[in-house]
Amino acid sequence: MDFGDAIRALKQGERVTRHGWGEDYIWLMPETMVHADWCREPGLKKLAEDAGGNIQCFGTIRMLTHDSHGVRAILTGWLASQVDILAEDWEIYICDELLRTTIEGLVDRVDCEKCLDKNFRSEEIQTLYHRIRTMRGFYVSYERIEKTALDIADKKYRKAMENI
Repeated sequence: MDFGDAIRALKQGERVTRHGWGEDYIWLMPETMVHADWCREPGLKKLAEDAGGNIQCFGTIRMLTHDSHGVRAILTGWLASQVDILAEDWEIYICDELLRTTIEGLVDRVDCEKCLDKNFRSEEIQTLYHRIRTMRGFYVSYERIEKTALDIADKKYRKAMENI
């Protein structure tokens, strides 16, 4: 997806990410009216009270990311760089858990012997890639699907070998 596609997805309520961002993503916080009694921040509360008890808040793009210590944090008012604007590696955000669950369901249909076959990588992963990209319009990189699928297939094969 390009940046225009990403913006359209944000406006439709999707979370979007760029290939390589890992679990970081952005979303659109829509425009809203904020009531003074909802405000915890004193400056914002005063602005709302001075405006008659409510104040209009414009929509913003926010990012779930990490702080400098690696702790999950929200960045309010994320701004795209020129690199972000020109990039064509935007994807609908799919958390690792959802991607893994989706791929597990598809890999479960694969015989364990195929998991080790050198053609598994080229044939089965291509199939997974095309299936996942058509589900809800998910835009997930081939590399991310390949890594997850091979990990799942390897675990499936090992488990099968333990039961022999």
